Amino acid sequence: MRGANNKLIAAILGAVGIFAVALPAQAQVYVGAGLGVSQGKFKNSDFSFGDPLISESNDESDTAYKLIVGYKFNPYFAVEGGYTNLGKFDYRYTGTGAFAGDTGKSKYKADAWHASVVGILPFAERFSLFGKLGLAATNAKNSWDVNAPALGVVDSGSERKSRTNALYGIGLGYDVAKNINVRAEYEDYGRLGNENDTGRVRASVWSLGVNYVF
Repeated sequence: MRGANNKLIAAILGAVGIFAVALPAQAQVYVGAGLGVSQGKFKNSDFSFGDPLISESNDESDTAYKLIVGYKFNPYFAVEGGYTNLGKFDYRYTGTGAFAGDTGKSKYKADAWHASVVGILPFAERFSLFGKLGLAATNAKNSWDVNAPALGVVDSGSERKSRTNALYGIGLGYDVAKNINVRAEYEDYGRLGNENDTGRVRASVWSLGVNYVF
């Protein structure tokens, strides 16, 4: 048994050695974190009553954060995956006239797991432009609270919807040091939710991030 285990360990170490030799000399693993501002554009037809006696307002921005891990094959190409918390967005209703005193609110929360391929264009020694294209597994939750006795509606609840969207982004990177890269980027996560359950919101993020290269 010990001999078999030793052979197995030797085989694993040999495979790792072969893999390491086969890797390009410029290949790098990196991890990173980012903080920014998310935008959630409500699909008006999914949320609006279209009634002149109901005043409607919304808050379509929040703080977003993300964590990523990536593998850079060479100076021009990488793959990365991660998690982004897209924050929450509010849609509010206030009754006027015959509906005075009626109120309602939808609180829309969202996040996403994602994977992308990244194309990189280095320039001016330490700078680089990059673009990414991938898939995002998005999760949306709409929680509502309605207190509208004039309309005969007093209700609260929530609905969830998951969907997979195309993800794309563009950005600018700067190598602060050999192992540290900072970047500013824009990412579009597509339309979240659906028409009948949660309502639809289109989400995007502007962020600043720091990557550590191993």
